[in-house]
Amino acid sequence: MLSLRPLSALSALPALSFPSLRPLSTRAILAQEEAVLSACGSVVDPSSGKSLRSTNFLKVSTDEAAEPPLTKLTLELPSNFHPHRASLAEQVRAKAAGVMPPVPVAVSYKNHAAKLANSSHLAGPGLEETRAIVAVYSCKGGVGKSTVAANLAFALARSDPELKVGLLDCDVYGPSLPTLIRPPDVTVRRSDLGKGMVRPIAHGPPSNPVQFLSLGYVSPSSGVPGSGEGTTAVIRGPMASRVVTQLLKGTEWGALDVLLLDLPPGTGDVQLTVCQEVACDAAVAVTTPGELARADVVKGVRMFDQMGVPTVAAVENMAYFVNPLDRSKRHFLLGRSIDARDLLGPGMEEGEGDGAVVRVPMSERVSQGNDTGVPIMLEEEDGGGDGENPIESHETEKAFVALAELLKKQLYEVHTGSFAARRRMAENKAAIEEQGEAAIEEAAASTSGEADAVDEAGAPLSMNNVHLSHSEARKGFVLRIFGEEGAREWVLPTDELRYRNPKTGDKMEAPVLDRRQNQKVSLVERKGSYGFEVTWGNNARIIYSMKAVLAARGDMKEA
Repeated sequence: MLSLRPLSALSALPALSFPSLRPLSTRAILAQEEAVLSACGSVVDPSSGKSLRSTNFLKVSTDEAAEPPLTKLTLELPSNFHPHRASLAEQVRAKAAGVMPPVPVAVSYKNHAAKLANSSHLAGPGLEETRAIVAVYSCKGGVGKSTVAANLAFALARSDPELKVGLLDCDVYGPSLPTLIRPPDVTVRRSDLGKGMVRPIAHGPPSNPVQFLSLGYVSPSSGVPGSGEGTTAVIRGPMASRVVTQLLKGTEWGALDVLLLDLPPGTGDVQLTVCQEVACDAAVAVTTPGELARADVVKGVRMFDQMGVPTVAAVENMAYFVNPLDRSKRHFLLGRSIDARDLLGPGMEEGEGDGAVVRVPMSERVSQGNDTGVPIMLEEEDGGGDGENPIESHETEKAFVALAELLKKQLYEVHTGSFAARRRMAENKAAIEEQGEAAIEEAAASTSGEADAVDEAGAPLSMNNVHLSHSEARKGFVLRIFGEEGAREWVLPTDELRYRNPKTGDKMEAPVLDRRQNQKVSLVERKGSYGFEVTWGNNARIIYSMKAVLAARGDMKEA
């Protein structure tokens, strides 16, 4: 008969022992990492024609504390808008799976890492996973900006199932999204991220819906002025800016590749607040044909340039009308189209078709979509409704698809620095053509000044790469610039920045009485993509552009 030993007796049994696993030597770990790089580094990036190893896109590391040590590989692309990000990740994972033992592969993006490292305090918890922010603006009302923003959002989502898109209606006086987009459930629900945080509304294709929010969707019982559809926001500019900031930072946007900001018309408080509160990557201008509209667009382009946000594309809405009786004819009812160079500056006319300008025709189908709450880029591809002009509808959809592709291309160039380099070359060339040989030296000096705004690897120097603080112990501002090779640091004497033009960086003569004061600094805060706000000991608050900060650095040696 089988006898069972009592449980108390089991504790008296000798403990089982196994031979300990011998940790890998440093040489073995290096050999494993080299094997991973050799296998995966042979993958070629079609955009450059170079191997991933030569482009330094692959980062390999080993966790020696794990049992056994775990080797990991990261595909670090310069931008989440790399045109071949999905295929490169697939190829690298396939190569890594063939290494013995197989190696896990993660994908990261330098533009997002830079935002997290240097601008996380601007984003807050709701925007931490947002990789790019694009402002859609116009300086004149009634040009169809909100229509363009909504259709652009759905066009981007349709262009790539892996591309996650968000849209925020920043117009608190006249929110348009509740009319343009009417999902079955418009309830704005609370988020678990913290008090006052909400979740956006998701609508669109089930496989890749767009995340969006508007003050018009917020319940009137929230207490926010103007919340709810049909109510009116009777508030001053500063209050409107605070409402927009709350909508922007108080929303749990989640993992987004791009968040589109549908800004109100003009160049006022809301536009300035958005540019200073978040690090916008780029902007898209919306206009209509004609000289009057062109004058307003140029003002907007200049304002965003001053705030450190490049306008990478322009949409000329209602550009022409397709004759339904003779579809080969186009009628320019609002005036002739404007050249991309005149709208956006030198270098923007380059590229396919009209360069950085996308022209959208007048369309009855677009108007019907606005009235029914179903944007044209959200409709099923069924050929449209009765009585419409198929040529017109096809050209309208084609224009929004082209705009989505142009924006993705321009964002990639912004993140890699080629956009800024192309603009500088075009501006210098234009100056030389206009002023002759005498402008060559001035243009060269301008180029050399901009060349300082790059890191050790030649990558563009944006606000995401720059950090400024003040140290009483070191008697000045501490300027740190982060690059591929690490951080570089300078200590700027306090007066070196105080007595400079906050916008241009030019030196100014200091008043005698001002020099006698004890010029302490109480606070330094980043202001979006533009620069830094310094609060001085006398409570004066001055915003210095990045150009002014770099001018204060001058030829100083590193600390």
